[in-house]
Amino acid sequence: MLSLDSQQKLSKLFQKIAKLELGIEKQRQRLASIPEFELYSAFCRVNRNCDKLITANEIYAFLM
Repeated sequence: MLSLDSQQKLSKLFQKIAKLELGIEKQRQRLASIPEFELYSAFCRVNRNCDKLITANEIYAFLM
């Protein structure tokens, strides 16, 4: 069983993750509301090796 201190820290971590997830979802909704934005085209530009996955390295390469 976790100590009270550990439980509080874990709770704060989950709260922070939930808050960040809400922010990500809001940004996703804003992006989806732009008629000119084509999700599949954006995915293909980031997924440079065409393996139907996006890795951290591909995101890094795309941003550089």
